[in-house]
Amino acid sequence: MTELEMAEKIARLAHTNQHEESTGDPYIRHIERVVERVTARHHDPGAPIVAWLHDVVEDSEWTVDDLRLNGISEPVITAVVLLTRVPGQTYATHIDAIKESKNPLAIAVKIADLYDHLRPNCPARLLSRYEKAWVTLTGKPWKES
Repeated sequence: MTELEMAEKIARLAHTNQHEESTGDPYIRHIERVVERVTARHHDPGAPIVAWLHDVVEDSEWTVDDLRLNGISEPVITAVVLLTRVPGQTYATHIDAIKESKNPLAIAVKIADLYDHLRPNCPARLLSRYEKAWVTLTGKPWKES
């Protein structure tokens, strides 16, 4: 099994029975859209792997050690750790840390993640923070592109 296949398998297991707040759809649909967007826009083969795993550690029982034990590479793990908000960390501080890391995989996946979150059905309580994060990471105001 390739690392990409393993990442997809892990994501599907980790997000079983989770649902999107905005639509009630299975959460894996969000992950699939992020993977699709980052794959279409970035040529680094690590980008879709990180995209599959970007919410696994934050939103499930999976740990970084579990990812290692399942053959996930250190560059991917580094990006996943950057994308994982730690307890007590504000969202703005989390976004600043991603930007300051200059990690191209983490930044690319977070931008794809934000693009998906900023769909028209984005919960109003989250819209402002996602728009601010978009500006922080892209240097441009949010507009659907």
